[in-house]
Amino acid sequence: MRRIGDLLKEMGFNPEAPTSTNKAFFKHLVRAAELASPPSTEVKTTLPQPGQQLSFDLEVLGLAPSESKTKKAY
Repeated sequence: MRRIGDLLKEMGFNPEAPTSTNKAFFKHLVRAAELASPPSTEVKTTLPQPGQQLSFDLEVLGLAPSESKTKKAY
C-alpha cells in the first residue's frame, strides 16, 4: 500500500502551489473520479422480519396471468 502523499506527487500535486491551485487540483480529481465510476445499480430489497409470513403472489412470479391482461376494454 502506498502513501497518499506519494500518490499525489505522482499525479502532479505541488504542495507549494497557491491554495487556489491546490483547490482546483482536488476539484478536478473529484470530477474525474465521478465520471470514471459506473452508476450504482444497487437493488434495494426489504427482507421480512423473523417469524413474518411470506406472501407468494403468482402474478408477480409470472406464474399466473395478470388481471390487466385478461380484462377486455369496452
